[in-house]
Parts: sequence; C-alpha cells; structure tokens
Amino acid sequence: MRVRVPMRDAALAALVLLASGCGRDAPPAADATAMAPPPGTAAAQAAPAAAAPSAAATPGVVAAPAGGAPSLALLRGYLDAWNAHDIAAAAMFFDENGDYFDSAFAGLQHGRPAIAENAIGVFMRGVPDLRWEVRSDPIVGADGIAFEWTLTGTNTGTWGGVRATGQKIQLKGMSFLRIRNGKIVYQSQVYDSAALNRQLGL
Repeated sequence: MRVRVPMRDAALAALVLLASGCGRDAPPAADATAMAPPPGTAAAQAAPAAAAPSAAATPGVVAAPAGGAPSLALLRGYLDAWNAHDIAAAAMFFDENGDYFDSAFAGLQHGRPAIAENAIGVFMRGVPDLRWEVRSDPIVGADGIAFEWTLTGTNTGTWGGVRATGQKIQLKGMSFLRIRNGKIVYQSQVYDSAALNRQLGL
C-alpha cells in the first residue's frame, strides 16, 4: 500500500480554521458529564446532578444539549463503536448523505454505505484490534468537533488490498466532525501516511 504524504502544515491550518469557524455563531459548550467531579468526593456531593443527554430513537443519534452545541457524548459514542469494531454501528453516526474525507488513502467517500465500506471498514478489517483514542481536549463549537487522536493496533488483516504485515502501528492524526441534527454530515482527517507506511514495513 503506497499512499501519498499529506501536507501536514497545510492540513493543520485548514483544521484549525474549520474548528474555529464552527463556533462563530455560538460559544463552545462544555459537556457536563465530562466535567463532573469523581464520585464520592466532596465536590461531587455538593454539585447538582447533571442531566444525562437524551438520545433519539434512531441508532447513532445523540441529542445536542441546551444551547445548541453538539454533545461530546456523540464523539464518545462514535469512538466506542470504532473500538467495539462494529462497522455498521460506527456508520450509523453519519447522515445518510454524509461525507468522509481521508487525506491519505480513502479520499472522499459520499453516503453512509460508501463510508462504511471504503473508509471505516478498511481500517477495521486491516487492524481488527484497533483502539482509537482522543489525545487532548476536543474543540467543541456550535455545529462541529475537532480533536487530536491516536490509533493503535496490529495489522493482521487485509488493508486496502494489501496483505497483512503483522506489524503494530501507532498512528497520530487530527479529525474534524461537522454535525447536524445529531448526525455527522462531514468528517475529515489528516495523518502522516509516510509514518504509517514505515510502521507497516511497506
């Protein structure tokens, strides 16, 4: 598998512009569950109970909290589906006509079936034990979330037509999610594909 090397500086600048633009019409809103003090502490006993976000009946939908900002619960649920290695569940977080852009190998995928097969599925089949985790506090705006991440695992499956190498990977990158009506309508992600090729031994 040979993939082109993304222009990391340009991609980072674009991601920052997108992330800053998503909060232009409304101030960022913090997720109350993420900020809650540890159970049993004095702060937890004194603090009022935070209301849990209510999910819509459709799988993959997490309602936005008061104020209109997307809930970090959506991001947690999306990553949980990836880490459960459930292609269908992860794809359900996307709008039926959503777009997924991968700067290295997947390119632009339009529509939930294409995203499931050519983007999410490629990663999950290539690295069946993958673990996708957030590296720093996400930037949350009125209709989007930007975050840095690390993806780890072992390439024991076919990845984009290339046989498994059996190599462990630790891939770092950034993603931006545009959210509308509780669904992801656009995801873009950038990472160092040259580093990935080196880790895979390609």
